[in-house]
Amino acid sequence: MRHIENVLRSLGLGAGRLDRDELLMVVSRIAADPSLWRPVVRHDPARRWYRRLHTSPTVDVWLLGWARGQDTRMHDHGGSSGAFYVVEGTLDEEYGYVESWTCVQRRSHAAGRMRSFGPGYVHNLGNDGSGPASSIHAYSPPLSTMTYYRPELAAIVPYETVITSGPGEDRVDRPAQPHPA
Repeated sequence: MRHIENVLRSLGLGAGRLDRDELLMVVSRIAADPSLWRPVVRHDPARRWYRRLHTSPTVDVWLLGWARGQDTRMHDHGGSSGAFYVVEGTLDEEYGYVESWTCVQRRSHAAGRMRSFGPGYVHNLGNDGSGPASSIHAYSPPLSTMTYYRPELAAIVPYETVITSGPGEDRVDRPAQPHPA
């Protein structure tokens, strides 16, 4: 989407890895202009919906549509930092960091709320609300792998890593390597 490129250019972002504050600027600026995302958002009751809105060597931006009851499962973002902005509905999050995981923490993000995180952040984001939700996500460097985790007592254990598809395509997760149980 050409207009998103103009919005990102207007932010004056550097050419390297974006920090958490810059990622918050990206998602908030795109969220502030519904013409950039409203015409394409979908809510599929059978499957959480994704669409890449922008990709470059520095950052990729995704729009996610969530029907009630859909979530991501507990995962990280490879070596990427990220940010998300809830543009409609409410998303609930379970979160922590792999290095210091002691218990699952929870919080709710209503429309208008945003959050950023660095590498090593693990979370499950989901729609437990009464209606659909939509959110805008940005990752730097662009998202290339994600590892999924399962909670076990006071720890989380990785069980699968997936590779995301290349630039210009909607995201398709496919197994890359299972982790030993």
